[in-house]
Amino acid sequence: MNKEEKLAKEVNKKLRQKLKGQGENFIFPEELKRKIQSLTMIDLSELSFPLGQKALRELISNWQHCVELNLRDTSVTKEIADLLCELTNLRYLDLCRTNSDDSTLRAVAKCTQLEGLILDGCLQITSLDSLAACTKLQSLQFLLCYKITDLQPLRTCKELQSIVMSFCGEITDLRSLLSCKKMQSLCMRGCHGITVAEKMALQHALPHLTIEE
Repeated sequence: MNKEEKLAKEVNKKLRQKLKGQGENFIFPEELKRKIQSLTMIDLSELSFPLGQKALRELISNWQHCVELNLRDTSVTKEIADLLCELTNLRYLDLCRTNSDDSTLRAVAKCTQLEGLILDGCLQITSLDSLAACTKLQSLQFLLCYKITDLQPLRTCKELQSIVMSFCGEITDLRSLLSCKKMQSLCMRGCHGITVAEKMALQHALPHLTIEE
């Protein structure tokens, strides 16, 4: 772990301690504010967010250098989702096992520089339509998002290299991935609606692709 990583770990730990249980009374300490402004990675995983709009906006305004944001196992409110688009440098976002839904994805899609997105266990998401705008996306995970039925929005994501969509049993058509010429890895365990012929056709069109099932 280098010096920058150690600093990030220390600041993230202090931030989590300050946020926990603060609710509407949250006050951003000046010392922590100065430190967090230079962070490129923010880790708020497993943290509840009982924060008001004012506190959230103050937080976001100090995350402008944030490249990677981890909200895994948190409560992602509409206010948080709507403010994500202000993180103009955001490249990687982890929303695993959050209460994210289609409206959350519409907000996320405004992060046009996004390269990696994790949606595993986001059971309320029914559509990937919004991700058609994320043309720089390289890695996408939506394991156990069983309400998703269509991959067509991903046709515009031509930078995609890796997809994990295991246990999304309603998906039956892989043809939309034919336009993702850079695809190298596709994990589709438990996707029983996809035929052998579909898999073979995709493998033939994308010879560098490894399919895990």
